Amino acid sequence: MPSTSFQPILDAAFADYTKQIGIDPAEHPFAGQLQTCHSPDDVLKLLEAKANEFKDYREGNRKLIDCLKPVVNVIHAFSEVLGEAVSLVPFQPAKAIFFGVGVLLAAASSVSSSYDALVDLFDCVGNFLKRLRIYTNLPLTTPMKEISVKILVELLSVLALATKQIKEGRFKKFAKKLLGESEIETTLQRLDRLTQEEGRMTMAQTLEVVHGLMNAVKLVMNDGKASMNGIWRALDTMQQIASDINKIRRDQLQRESRRWLSPPDPSPNYNSACEIHQDGTTMWICEGSVFAEWNAKGTLLWIHGKSGSGKTILMKSTGCARQDWL
Repeated sequence: MPSTSFQPILDAAFADYTKQIGIDPAEHPFAGQLQTCHSPDDVLKLLEAKANEFKDYREGNRKLIDCLKPVVNVIHAFSEVLGEAVSLVPFQPAKAIFFGVGVLLAAASSVSSSYDALVDLFDCVGNFLKRLRIYTNLPLTTPMKEISVKILVELLSVLALATKQIKEGRFKKFAKKLLGESEIETTLQRLDRLTQEEGRMTMAQTLEVVHGLMNAVKLVMNDGKASMNGIWRALDTMQQIASDINKIRRDQLQRESRRWLSPPDPSPNYNSACEIHQDGTTMWICEGSVFAEWNAKGTLLWIHGKSGSGKTILMKSTGCARQDWL
């Protein structure tokens, strides 16, 4: 697919990004700095300067850059693999994503308790991109190039939504809340589907390689000129690809299992209930003799009841009362 075929997809992505965050990459000085970068290390140096604005990073917590390294390396490699497919685009997709990362870091640096959320966000994105690392060493077919461009577009959308949430004051302390937000979760799901589609496309390509190998073997058996050494090298490559794909699937299953087993965050319901709690209520139990006797013994009390019966408010009030007794 020539670069002009990707033009509408990329133009729409850049326009949406500009609309979401209110910044035109073409007019921002950070974009000019990125144009001088020719390697992943060059990009990481610029991003590290942005990360240095975080107190956690200055105090020795390098998790953010550690999570960004695989993201930058894979995206840079993809940019080289796509090559001429995006050569005529005014703003390269990889540079656009690096720009989005830099803008996100700059916006989040002024928000307290945002460091851990960014670490988890980039760790999540890195897990998606790790599946694609093995493809950067292979020649991509036209359909795979198209999927790769769409993956980069969805990644830019994730960065735009996260930056927008920061500017609107909705950036959460914990990334589970951030990733559970409907817009970002939907975009990450699209990114997940695209990476899975890339895997299926690679399997189809592998079948094509097998078919080519069988034809080569026939030539050898018929005293043709096909090289057995070349066939064995191709078989070794195919075996390595299959092994890498199986590992990716196992890692994905493990991540999904852990996500399914992770406990829900009770704080949203708790905070919501506390906001509507009327002062003076629940004091009947906190000031009663039964509660005082139970509190003195320090025994376990099981509170049960249907949804909306007041368990959360009761827990909050008795918890505060116990603090007063200490």
